[in-house]
Formats: sequence, C-alpha cells, structure tokens
Amino acid sequence: MVAASAPMTRPTTGRPSSVKSSKLIRVSMLAPFVLILTLALRGAGAQDQSGAKRPPILPGFVIAFLILALINSLGWIPAALQALLWALSKWAMLTAIAAVGMKTDLKRILSVPPQSVVLIFLETLFIAGVVLAGVMVLL
Repeated sequence: MVAASAPMTRPTTGRPSSVKSSKLIRVSMLAPFVLILTLALRGAGAQDQSGAKRPPILPGFVIAFLILALINSLGWIPAALQALLWALSKWAMLTAIAAVGMKTDLKRILSVPPQSVVLIFLETLFIAGVVLAGVMVLL
C-alpha cells in the first residue's frame, strides 16, 4: 500500500521499493508453489515407475530457505554476517553459471539448425528490448 501510494507525492519515490517488493513476493511464493505442485502431481497419480521412494512434499532446500528467511526476518543475523553471506551467494551463483557453461558441448551447439539460432537471437533481442524499455520507464 505504501509503495503504491508513494509515487503520488514524488514520482521516483516508490520505484525501488516496488521492484524489491515484487522480487520478495516472487521468491516468497516458491514454497507454496512447490507444495501445491507436488500435491497436485501426487493427486494426479504421477509416480516414479522405478518403485523408488517418493521424494518429500517439500524439498530440503525449500525448507532451508524458509528457515533462513525467518531467521533473517527476525533480525538474528548480524549485518557483518549478512554482508559476508551476500558476497558468498554471488560467488555461488557465478560458480553455478560457470558449471553450466563447462558442461556445454560446443559440437552439439554447432549442429543446431540455422532457423533455431535465428529464433534464439530474435528472442534475445525482444527480451533486451523489454528490459531496456523497463529501465527507460524507471528512469
């Protein structure tokens, strides 16, 4: 409510908080989405044919995320540790992206049909245009 009414007094006031709020809402919907999806798939009878044990309703990483979010929201993590964990998370993301790149087989990429490459290029231009338009609106 505050983020929505802030631009009425000054147009640039609500923008950063609105972006942060939308990111927080999107991330906070992870656990309910995974839970609903798991229950829906189980209800629809989707099962592993190998007879292996069924996975938990909520994966461990989702539970860990919820616990860490709660601890952070309660203010139990000191600012110095938050800064360290933030830097660590950036490096973890960089490592994950590099790992994906290292597993990429360039020979298979070269065998992709030219029309697919053109489509990917056009999609990339479209996404870049949407992002650029969004940045221009926010400035």
